[in-house]
Amino acid sequence: MRSVQRLKETFFTLLPIHSPSGKEGALTAHLIAALADRGLTVFADQGHRCYGGEG
Repeated sequence: MRSVQRLKETFFTLLPIHSPSGKEGALTAHLIAALADRGLTVFADQGHRCYGGEG
């Protein structure tokens, strides 16, 4: 199992989950579903940033 630090290094930022308009959040949800379908792990941190990577 990879360490948390290693995971953080290999993950990439997609989009903010929350936004005043909500449009970015909706797009992020769509991207999360698309990435999950391809076997990628997606999670959000406390800063509401969404990350994905091979997991």
